[in-house]
Amino acid sequence: MILYSLLFLASIYVVSPSIPLLKPSSSKESSTAKRPDKHTTGFINNRNDCFANSTLQSLAALPSLVAYLNLFNGFFVANQLHNDTPNDTPDDDVTDNDNDSDSNADTHTHAHKHSIQIDKNTPILHQSLSSMVNILQNQIYKPTSISVWPFLNILETLFNSRISRNQHDAHELLQLIIETLQTEYLFQSKFFTDSNPNIDNDVDNNISANISFPFEGTLSTQLTCLSCLQVSNIKHSNFNIYSIPLPQNKSSINLTDLINLNNTESISDYSCLKCKLKLIIKFEQYNQSNQSNQSNQSNQSNQSNQSNQSNHSNHSNQKRLDQLIQFEKNCKINDDIPTADNLNHFISNYKFPVSINPYPSSSSSSSKNIISSTIIKKTFFSKFPKILIIHLSRSIFLNDFSSHKNSCKIYFNSSLNLSNNNILANYTLKSIISHTGTHNAGHYESYRHKPSFLKISKNNYSNNDPKIDLSSLIQINKNNTNNTTTTAQSNPTSASSSLKINKNSIPGYLPPSNISSLTHSTKDSDDTSILDSRENSRENSKEDSKENQNQQNEGVSIESQNKRPLKSKQKKKSFLQSSLKKPYWRISDTEVSEVTESHVLSCNEAVYMLFYELIE
Repeated sequence: MILYSLLFLASIYVVSPSIPLLKPSSSKESSTAKRPDKHTTGFINNRNDCFANSTLQSLAALPSLVAYLNLFNGFFVANQLHNDTPNDTPDDDVTDNDNDSDSNADTHTHAHKHSIQIDKNTPILHQSLSSMVNILQNQIYKPTSISVWPFLNILETLFNSRISRNQHDAHELLQLIIETLQTEYLFQSKFFTDSNPNIDNDVDNNISANISFPFEGTLSTQLTCLSCLQVSNIKHSNFNIYSIPLPQNKSSINLTDLINLNNTESISDYSCLKCKLKLIIKFEQYNQSNQSNQSNQSNQSNQSNQSNQSNHSNHSNQKRLDQLIQFEKNCKINDDIPTADNLNHFISNYKFPVSINPYPSSSSSSSKNIISSTIIKKTFFSKFPKILIIHLSRSIFLNDFSSHKNSCKIYFNSSLNLSNNNILANYTLKSIISHTGTHNAGHYESYRHKPSFLKISKNNYSNNDPKIDLSSLIQINKNNTNNTTTTAQSNPTSASSSLKINKNSIPGYLPPSNISSLTHSTKDSDDTSILDSRENSRENSKEDSKENQNQQNEGVSIESQNKRPLKSKQKKKSFLQSSLKKPYWRISDTEVSEVTESHVLSCNEAVYMLFYELIE
């Protein structure tokens, strides 16, 4: 695979609001706002892009994701420098055929339902997502919009497939993004471990030892039999998105009650191993008692041969009974039956009469050799993720293969408190994705929480939320560029052809003829030229310069405040009032409006996914 990130830095400038491609959506909206929370960058919807637009907007609201991306990119750069061989393995060209799939098998991993082709030296989706989130984080003062397709093109390249322009499910796209990020995360960790034999002495550079994947949590399940009151082994399963089917017999339900309802399930006709063993032991003891009486009668009749055979049989049966008793003492209701001494075959094919069933709530069938009972399945969080994404499954599938949307109303709050024994997890809402329409057609929107703006001086506000650190991405691009330059010197023809391939593969890169597709066009600006974009670039650059100057002044102001007496430090912080009154953006593609928290919480029937972040 040829280096994906050779010209990655160019992608930042292709879609960055501070460079030429972003234009005011109309002359009416081009007036500059005085406060930084009025506008945020929107996405163009060419046809059915709202599923992707809302997904990326919701991800951009997560400070924990930004912190993770910065850590991951930083460790990736550190590991490159540590190994001193950023690209020491041959890379494979990405083409539309699979002729080289066998030779590249060691660099292929699997996620979702496709084969991901990953360059071990370039976690391309991390870089592309970092670039996109950086754009959405930028403070803008006029309506601005970009295209989501540079990011989607990366997914197409990674999976060697095409995303159709039909309507898609935002949940499926989000799952694909997160699984691909996790694949890159695990791949980089394994690659570093394999490349460094003395990993135990160098854990500072080990990705998995220092960075946790923010979406990953762990669910644990345990079964309890209502007949014998015994439990099963606890089974653990990791998850990145917590999906909950909505009840079909309720018109509304609270989110906390829904989680509790989903975590407790009653299952009938369960084959409890513990119940079956108890019943087998009881019946075997009964048989042993009868056989013992028969043996005594045989001895009294002086039938020596039959007596010896009977004693041998009794001894064998007693040995097996002892095995059953010992196994029953320590087993769980869902344990695997040991294969030693044909115990598995004996238990599985055991026949017993119904009349001796000691459990009124259980039923048995001598023809099927089944003891069934009712159990309670309990699911609980054994590991809380930093980012909890709750997917409300609204699909209802009928027997005639038709489907429709579940319109159950979900009442949720800006905070969510979960617990597991003595462990408490407090979450705060950062964004939601809503869906209006039918099961087969509709529109997605994102409600994204604004950053907290602290007032420094008049018309000067600071935002303490973590920002994407582009220095790591620049360093990655620099390392790859230096390596490619060396390759070009040794083989100019090969390097030249590689460049031609990679320009169409890097995140966000578009040839000059397609640059205008990223700009938000109107009836009055169909003939937008690159020159016009450059003029807008100069205006945006001036605004960026002013913003940078404000940040510098802000730093001076804070430093001077530190020199003041302690009394001045106790001055009450002043937040931007508009961001407190209307703390959310409602983002419908290019349309961005400010809404109150109560407006967001009233999306009971339309809410589809909720993005909560752990308060640490």
